[in-house]
Amino acid sequence: MYKNLGIHWASSIPAFLALMCVPFPFLFYKYGEAIRLKCKFAAEAAAALERMRTANQVEEEEGQDISEDDDRDAEKEEEKSEETRRQDKELESESSNEQGLDAGLRKR
Repeated sequence: MYKNLGIHWASSIPAFLALMCVPFPFLFYKYGEAIRLKCKFAAEAAAALERMRTANQVEEEEGQDISEDDDRDAEKEEEKSEETRRQDKELESESSNEQGLDAGLRKR
């Protein structure tokens, strides 16, 4: 090629070919979705992707519900633990009162 065309034109031909390819990314960006939907396999892939996205959104919503339930459960546990502490204190005070009574009876 360099022998027949010379160094200037032989180097320009690949450059012109590359220059002709410049609009392709922009065309694919603009018309790519329509092109993909015309293809049988691409349409199936798009449908599968949509199903996956829908399933993922459902899982995320369930995850949020679970986390809200976990928060409620934590609050209930905290309330139970406070109630248990209060009951323990009452039992301790009752047992200390009983021990005090026992000690008072022993002294007599």
